[in-house]
Amino acid sequence: MYRQSLKCSQKHRDLAAVKVFWVICCLVPLAGCAACAEWEKEEQPPMSYGSAVTVDANSDNKTWVLLMRLGAKTGCHQLHERSFFWKGSQFPLCARCTGLLTGQAAALFLFVLFVRFDIRILLCLAGISVLIMGIDGLGQLKNRWLSTNPRRLVTGLLCGCFVTTFNINFIIMLAKFLRN
Repeated sequence: MYRQSLKCSQKHRDLAAVKVFWVICCLVPLAGCAACAEWEKEEQPPMSYGSAVTVDANSDNKTWVLLMRLGAKTGCHQLHERSFFWKGSQFPLCARCTGLLTGQAAALFLFVLFVRFDIRILLCLAGISVLIMGIDGLGQLKNRWLSTNPRRLVTGLLCGCFVTTFNINFIIMLAKFLRN
């Protein structure tokens, strides 16, 4: 009986630690994005659709216009110098948002393939990836260094993949805990 209560107590502590970290992982990137958005509003004149790219509604490429509008609605700043180009057209998301979205898609793909990870390892990997992305973004925000598009892509990819994988596994763990 005593052992069972110790296991339950440890389980509650682990779950509480995971909840706190989950909230931090969700709030830190949002706070960073909000800070970057405010910073760029000061630096950039207001453009249509909330992006740094002026989208011409009379453009010949209607698909590109639609994708740029959709990218702007996600909250991406779409700065010209922080975006990739393909065949002369700018991606609808900046390099970091492209990495985040690709990482999230990779995490969902791994989930569909039934790849499962230990929640403690994911906690560490998600925390490290959020920290790395935050350091890169804040360093650039404070003009300590100029981040490159490949670096933005990699930090976004790691953060998107690990945080999404952690969130999926956390939800599964929480569902199992609530069932018991």
